[in-house]
This record gives sequence, C-alpha cells and structure tokens, in this order.
Amino acid sequence: MKQSVRKSMVGVVAATSVLALTTATAHATGQGLTTTQDITLTNSGNVSFRDNATGWGFGCTNSIGTGTADVDAPQASPVFRITSLTLTSPYSGWNGRCEGFFPQQVTADTTTPWAFNVTGSTVSYVTPGTLTGVKLTIVGGDACHVVVGGPGGAGGTLSANYSNSAHSLNINRPVGTNNLTVQSVDNNCDPTFVNVGDAFSMFGTYPINPRITIIR
Repeated sequence: MKQSVRKSMVGVVAATSVLALTTATAHATGQGLTTTQDITLTNSGNVSFRDNATGWGFGCTNSIGTGTADVDAPQASPVFRITSLTLTSPYSGWNGRCEGFFPQQVTADTTTPWAFNVTGSTVSYVTPGTLTGVKLTIVGGDACHVVVGGPGGAGGTLSANYSNSAHSLNINRPVGTNNLTVQSVDNNCDPTFVNVGDAFSMFGTYPINPRITIIR
C-alpha cells in the first residue's frame, strides 16, 4: 500500500512539473495563455480602395468592425484580430453601397480573421506592423463581381501601424508591404477599370475601443 501511495505521489509531482514547464514556456514564447478583450473598430474618414494598375477607385463613408485584442504585457503577435467588418455609404442613395464611378457593395471576408502583426519597435507612440488575411468581394452597380486577396487566393497583406496616442489602426499608412491583387473578375467587368492580376490597395484609419496600448 505504501509503495502504491508513493507511486501516486510521484505521478502527481511529475504532472505538476509538466504543467509548470508548459506554462513557463507559453509565457516565454508569448503563445497560449493570453488574456483577450473584445474590441470595436469604427472608421475615421473614408475607407478607400484603388486598382493600382488602372486607377479605378471608390470610397466607403461608414465602416465598423469587431474583434479581439491581446491585453497581456507584452502582447503576443498578432496583437489583435478583426473578426467582422462592414463597409457602407448609407447616404449614397444606392442602398448603402460605397461610392465610385459605379456604386460598389464591398464585403470583407473575415472567415480567417484579419490580424495586426507587429514588425518593429514602437517609436513616438507608433507601432509598425502588417495587416494579414485581407480578402474582399466587390459587386458593382454594373453587376461586375471582383474578388481581391493575396497570392494563391489566400488572404493578402497590407502595411499598417498602430497609434497608441490616437488608439487607431492605420491601414496602408505609410504605403509599404502590399500583396493584394485582383484574383477574379466576371464578364460584366470593364477592363478599363479592373483586370485579374492588378495590384490593389486599401486605405483607412480605425480608432479602436476600448483603447489598447501596444508595448514593444
């Protein structure tokens, strides 16, 4: 009986040691065991889009997103994820579609959340990074259907930064890393405006609430 109890105690100590080691490793690598909070993103100024090859572009006056942010110190990367995003222009007279040469219905695909990844140290309260997982579907008033994403149909990457003083995500500011391209168009699309393979850009500023501070 004493031998059985001794073996049980050894097993408990071993399991506890493994748990402690796992916990320490997770904190050391910044993975797992993260504390998150829900966040809301609301645009400040127009969110704009542009086909870099043709110059075709349009803008959305209203955009609201939701997601989660890591509030540990220091945070894991990605620091926050966008799990839903709407883009509209409610006063356009086109049932809320965004405004351009033709009204545009823009749908953000966040099946894989868009993620803000830190790429460098915070300087003057601004943290550089990238926004990954970006995919969009655009349907024009002329019934043109466009799908935008990254290489091979995966989510694309945009340069971005986070302003700790303004607590805002700034997309494509400054313009830098960007591998968004037009993945597909249908027969209703005018090649004067958009073609498969065209480089594509998105620009916007999104204050985040409740505000988060990125420590790097």
